[in-house]
Amino acid sequence: MIKCLYCSLFVVLSCMGCTGKKVYSVEEYSKWINDPENGLTNTRRIKGLKITVKHLPVEYLIYKEQKENNNSSNQFADSLKKAYNNSLTFLMMIAPDEEKGNKNDVMLEGITNYQEYTQRLLAMNFALDKSIRLQSGKVQLKPVLSALENTYGLSKSRNIVFVFAPTAKEKQEINHSGELDFIYTDELFQLGIMHFNFNTKNITELPLIGEK
Repeated sequence: MIKCLYCSLFVVLSCMGCTGKKVYSVEEYSKWINDPENGLTNTRRIKGLKITVKHLPVEYLIYKEQKENNNSSNQFADSLKKAYNNSLTFLMMIAPDEEKGNKNDVMLEGITNYQEYTQRLLAMNFALDKSIRLQSGKVQLKPVLSALENTYGLSKSRNIVFVFAPTAKEKQEINHSGELDFIYTDELFQLGIMHFNFNTKNITELPLIGEK
């Protein structure tokens, strides 16, 4: 079954660059993404908050979903490739900067009454995509999908996933530009405009999924 999993991903992986490194689990791949030295994670600290933006590679998303669904069939892999292949996915985490002494839940940061809390909750769920854009050279993209992770009050931070859908021509221009700028114009916490820059070389040079 595991061998089928790697076979199903071979076509995708063979089209991408690689670092020469192999990962053997979703946890290892996640750890690799979270390492700032690999260029897929970018963090800004401002006014007691820590904003982190991560690029989630297509290969990682497919691998993770197959493992979560315990489904390594070629048919399932093909359906995931069709769903993810023409997209760019980023995860943005808004967290208290505990190194600066802030231990507040970000949903309560600066909140003085229930009405303000309700407004923030609605904005985080349904309007945050309007504050995000992806820029590379002359290409400017708005998210086609955004989703706030429900933590059920178990975390002081919040994760929001943003999906962009560049056309084939736009993807060529992005690769030619060599850079991606994830731009967040924050009005929830009055942080202003923040830029999270990524090198497209880091986005394409990914670890291979191996088998122990």
